[in-house]
Amino acid sequence: MVRPANRFDVYRLMLADLGFTLQPHMKVLDFGAGEGELVSLALAQGMDAYGCDLYDLKYSYTLDRDARASALRDQGRLRRIASPYRLPFEDGSIDVVISDQVFEHVMNYPQAIEELRRVMRVGGVFLHAFPSRYRVIEGHIYVPMSSIFRPRWWLWLWALLGVRNGFQHGMSAKEVVEKNAHFLKHGTNYPPTRQVKREFARCFGQVEFVERKFLPYSNRPRALAKVPFGPALYGFLGSRFLYGVRAAMPAPAPRAAHLSSMLRTS
Repeated sequence: MVRPANRFDVYRLMLADLGFTLQPHMKVLDFGAGEGELVSLALAQGMDAYGCDLYDLKYSYTLDRDARASALRDQGRLRRIASPYRLPFEDGSIDVVISDQVFEHVMNYPQAIEELRRVMRVGGVFLHAFPSRYRVIEGHIYVPMSSIFRPRWWLWLWALLGVRNGFQHGMSAKEVVEKNAHFLKHGTNYPPTRQVKREFARCFGQVEFVERKFLPYSNRPRALAKVPFGPALYGFLGSRFLYGVRAAMPAPAPRAAHLSSMLRTS
């Protein structure tokens, strides 16, 4: 088994196992790229790599505090998502779309997915990683089960017990509760698995969850690859990986207009 050298290698090897070989100079988009780590890794492997994010919003990364991000921005490799929401790429111009722990911040799935379909070429593929809504510890504020259970008293309990993320040290319990409640309401979205797959299937073909392809290339959960129902268990309590193909199919019927908001935590 080939061991991946980095996170982009994991995506490359998984795609190869799924029948799609990344070729040099393919156009790769990291959706929700943050400060560009995956973009840099893809460029180092000869990809024509780009990333985009909502860099002007409160919870987004900035392109100014990190030298790598600033350099990628100046090269046109990291691009700001337009407002109102629109990806800064031409129709049918992207071969591969990846994302890593981003879709839990997408508040309007239909709009985001339809826009991704627009920029992908026919035959292009996507591979998205996102945390399960049933993770025991919510990955941003560290409050147990707060992806699906978030009454105010529950947030107060863990704030009083001292639970803080890296940006909350020194805050009072009241401040932490207010920030966590606002972030969970306006910055996170954990829809059920069936809903996620249904939304992607409206726009793409061959949509499937592929945790079984991730586990052999993982670190700590690798042993689950050899356990019956191991991939299902990891998908339920850990992370989901969703794969699909941009088929030559009619554009989906338009949905009713929404106020869209997509947030990425800093």
